Amino acid sequence: MAERPRLGFLRIGWELIEPDARGAIERYLQAATAAGAQIEEAELPVALELLVEAQLTIQRVETAAALGAEADWHGEHVSPALRAFIAEGRGVSGDEYLAARRLADEQRWRWSDRIERFDAVLAPSTLGVPPLGLESTGDPLLCRPFTLLGGPAVALPGALRPTVCRSGCSCSALRSATPSARGGAMAQRARFAGPLSADASTVGA
Repeated sequence: MAERPRLGFLRIGWELIEPDARGAIERYLQAATAAGAQIEEAELPVALELLVEAQLTIQRVETAAALGAEADWHGEHVSPALRAFIAEGRGVSGDEYLAARRLADEQRWRWSDRIERFDAVLAPSTLGVPPLGLESTGDPLLCRPFTLLGGPAVALPGALRPTVCRSGCSCSALRSATPSARGGAMAQRARFAGPLSADASTVGA
């Protein structure tokens, strides 16, 4: 008999997530448990806000370094949002940038140690249904800590709404850096997920 998968669940940003998305995630966890998974609540090594701010600081500085010259030379072809982001990056001090890098380096190994006992760690990766149109895919808030922590991750679509027919919520599956890590998330989805539904109240991830 195959060993029951051991999954952690991070309830990050829970109060910010749309009710439909929270419900879909809860039902997915129930389905995973019914299918044989062992699920335990997990926690980030430090507060979500600290990881998010460090990731944003690093992204601002490095975006300004990578794209600043192009924005200066060809500003008419660069969106106002990107120009503003570059300006923010240029305003970050060297000490602030180094502090963010230091926090990232420290917390990566703490995170790796914390999740070593799990086969995968699940967490919300969106606040809900993405906005219509092409201007934005939605708020990346819940993805930022895992971008900073650097582990392999994959976002899985969770539910569809009939009015927009788009992904309503996702779970990010995170593994410690083992050889099988990159395939683990999709294996978990194939095992526990049913087909996506046009009903946002139906689990699909």
